[in-house]
Amino acid sequence: MGFLKDGAFTLGLCVGTIAILLAIIFIASAILDFDPRTTIENNTTIELNGIQITVPQTSNYTINESDALWNYNDTDKYGIEHLDEIRNGNAWSYYDYSHNITIYVAYSNRTAYSDVPDFSTMESNVDYGREGRTHYEKRTLGDKIVYVEVLEEKELSKKIVASAKPV
Repeated sequence: MGFLKDGAFTLGLCVGTIAILLAIIFIASAILDFDPRTTIENNTTIELNGIQITVPQTSNYTINESDALWNYNDTDKYGIEHLDEIRNGNAWSYYDYSHNITIYVAYSNRTAYSDVPDFSTMESNVDYGREGRTHYEKRTLGDKIVYVEVLEEKELSKKIVASAKPV
């Protein structure tokens, strides 16, 4: 019987250690994502395709007035023969290299994102040489789609997409 008690103790110790490690990881992740600020600090306002958006101020950015918001369902929705005409000039884009922010404002009738409900999601990945957690936000405003990608700052992506409003 002493052997069974030792086995149960060892199993309990292993399961308990794993549970504690998972709790520490979860708590650390929640602390890293916590942002008590209610606004974007040192902000500025940009206009993309008739939508006004608040972003962090930087001197290291570009705005493209003719870009495309790509969705993997574009081929199914429009057919491969129409992809170029659908994607050509359907979006304005903003890239902030200092804060790792990408924003697209596209016409909702020219992207398969119009078929997707508004969402907020995160993926851990290596994306274009940037390693970490990328936060994605999608919001529909009238006939426009606002799509935001921010590396590592979850609350910043939510604040940016929430600031979007028609001009």
